[in-house]
Amino acid sequence: MTPNQLKVTRKAGCVHFGKVVAPADLPETMRLTIAFIVLGYSNPEIAEMRHYSKEAITRHVTALLMVFNARNRTHLAALAVSMGIVKV
Repeated sequence: MTPNQLKVTRKAGCVHFGKVVAPADLPETMRLTIAFIVLGYSNPEIAEMRHYSKEAITRHVTALLMVFNARNRTHLAALAVSMGIVKV
């Protein structure tokens, strides 16, 4: 898919290519996980701070990558900031 084929959708101040993702649609745990990713924390570090298992955080990150159609954690962080889900 080329950039020209992407459909930009807007809702609740969020922009995502191909689908709508609004901050209110994300559970608190997912929003906090995104915030820690933006700050550069690893999955084990996030798990320790949030008192979750590493496996649970890995599942959260995997789900977030799928929801945002992100290629990797860096892309997810960039999307979250650009959508206003996380403010830096």
